[in-house]
Amino acid sequence: MPGNGFTLKMIQREKNMGVLQQVCADVLGSRKDIRLAPGTKPDDNYQKKKSHDDELKKKALSHPLVADAVEIFNGKLIDVKIL
Repeated sequence: MPGNGFTLKMIQREKNMGVLQQVCADVLGSRKDIRLAPGTKPDDNYQKKKSHDDELKKKALSHPLVADAVEIFNGKLIDVKIL
């Protein structure tokens, strides 16, 4: 299972595994033992989103208005939130 483990844990719940086993039995004609394991590489969509968010943060940090605000208020930039 790709991703951060949340999907895997949700599917492994007893109720959800029962539904999955029943669907497999209906489709395949017999009951099968289903085993799920975490993937070895992170989900591609997650990596793309993280890369995109990092790019937006870099743009925000280098924006002239942000630099001016930090200078005017003698401030310090702590975090950038992606909305």
